[in-house]
Amino acid sequence: QGSSCAACNLHFRFRSTDTGLLMFQDKAVESHVAMQCEVLMSPCVGVVLEMLGSSRCTALRSACRSLCQFSQTWLATVPQDSFFTALGGPDMKLRCPLVAEDQTFLLASSLGESLPMALSSPWDLSDYEGIYQMIAALRPLCKLSESAVDVVFGPQVERERTLLLQPRPIHLAVIQNSARLTRMLLAMSAKVGVLNDALQAVDEPDGPSALFIAVMFADEDVVEALRRIGAKLNNFDFRAALRLSRAGLWDAAHERMECLGLGEEASQIRARHEEFAQRKELAQRRHRLLSLQAFNTAGTSQPSALPARRSTM
Repeated sequence: QGSSCAACNLHFRFRSTDTGLLMFQDKAVESHVAMQCEVLMSPCVGVVLEMLGSSRCTALRSACRSLCQFSQTWLATVPQDSFFTALGGPDMKLRCPLVAEDQTFLLASSLGESLPMALSSPWDLSDYEGIYQMIAALRPLCKLSESAVDVVFGPQVERERTLLLQPRPIHLAVIQNSARLTRMLLAMSAKVGVLNDALQAVDEPDGPSALFIAVMFADEDVVEALRRIGAKLNNFDFRAALRLSRAGLWDAAHERMECLGLGEEASQIRARHEEFAQRKELAQRRHRLLSLQAFNTAGTSQPSALPARRSTM
């Protein structure tokens, strides 16, 4: 990619690195940009931000005081929206990953003290219309099968039995299968102290963990980013996995977890399934025994309805 600075007629060229960042090809050009920013506040500052994207200029802003000052003014002029809109919105369609990365960065830069709440608060999808819209959007993205989305998140006759997605921004990044967005949001959440809430790695979760969502929607690089930061399954995940098991979809999920390096977590889920089956069988036996005892007690205590026959002898 390339662009020109109108102030000094210098042509910029950028290259893509293994880390996903764009850097100047020529060290002299990099020095020129820093000098122009410091002395003249050249229009090339805006060129750099526009060409590289705001989320890829962090290192350059750290090295250049004027660029840092200019970028703060520039960020204030950029239209902002919520994390949920930036990460796909209701239809879960990420039209351009690079734009989503920059929008996410801009939001995080502008929210200030509201950032922890924005990263840890769920997107409310509790009404039936929202649930059906979400399911329709997630079906083509699921790595297991489209029916797995309906099995886990489909509305139930008894509303309290419905497993609501309640996604945080990290969940949406995982659903989009974007490793860089996932790492950005993990770093932000850790920095402001809401990592466990954002991952739903809590004792009483109101939705699935980011790790379980990764099993359903993401590839190995996203799972690895979650594992490195210590993401774990939660109680909601075990309930969701049990529904997959009842629908005959658990074997495919178990195989996928093995391929993603989550064999230990798959074993935990299987152990929970076996424990649940044993408790269910014990409860059924106890119920049958109590029913039989009640029947026998009723039979012995109830007087006979037929009078005793007199002897004819």
